[in-house]
Amino acid sequence: MEETGLGTGQLNLKIQIGAIWIKNFFFKTYNSTTGIYIDEDISLKTFSFFVKKNKGDRIKLFNLTNGNGITVPIYSTNEIRISISAIQTNIEEGEYYWELRRTDLDKAKLAGLAYFTFDAQE
Repeated sequence: MEETGLGTGQLNLKIQIGAIWIKNFFFKTYNSTTGIYIDEDISLKTFSFFVKKNKGDRIKLFNLTNGNGITVPIYSTNEIRISISAIQTNIEEGEYYWELRRTDLDKAKLAGLAYFTFDAQE
């Protein structure tokens, strides 16, 4: 029997202004029968990654989708790659809210704060 996550994961990101930013996310599913995490095949699922000024804001500063900033690497079925262009990162320095959603389920998978700065170091 497989168990999916019970809530949205929280992850804070540092993103350098005016630079290309790439981040890979890996998905695992907990199997309660075996007690281990196994790779979750997300290759056919759809996602949206967006940034807003704050969590309650309705306006997205930018929104990435499958094929438009979000890709599944050829060698993996449990990984997605988020690619933000230098133009998209060219926003005011400060704290923002980001979210990665499964659009086929309309469910948040990960969310957190994004710190846009001129000297971001991961």
